[in-house]
Amino acid sequence: FAPMLPRWVPDPVVLTRTMVRTLQDSWRRINNGGTSYFRHRFPVLTGLIDNLPSVCFYSTMFEYFFRRRPAAAEMFVHGFHEQGQLFMGAFDTVVSLLPQPNTHELVMYIRKLGLRHRNYGAQPFHFVMLADIFMGVIKVFMGSDYTESMALAWRSFWGMVLSVK
Repeated sequence: FAPMLPRWVPDPVVLTRTMVRTLQDSWRRINNGGTSYFRHRFPVLTGLIDNLPSVCFYSTMFEYFFRRRPAAAEMFVHGFHEQGQLFMGAFDTVVSLLPQPNTHELVMYIRKLGLRHRNYGAQPFHFVMLADIFMGVIKVFMGSDYTESMALAWRSFWGMVLSVK
């Protein structure tokens, strides 16, 4: 069921400890609201609405996803925001399991997610599309905090996730 890897995935896929820290730090900032994008764009809201960045992140992801594949909305059996919370929660879990990439627990969790999504009608290309969209959205959300080393870490992350069979 594993899809073909996008061209932007490094070969070979390697996740170093530094990359894992970069992934965890940047994801924490997206999910907990500390990005420069939001500090700059919405300074009055900083600290007032803790989950605003995560809601905006998954909303943006899904908006681009549905623009590319409108029929995919049928796979969302839960409400939009509930589905977004599930997305963020699943991502939290994968990122929290990263200190030991390719461990049995991480691989099994990714397989379980893939199987569950397959049962909803997801195809391998949907995951590649999601990864591609993610890479664009995180760049925008991280703003001036986005670096080439962060991009490499996320490309490697997606290479690892998409390689799980």
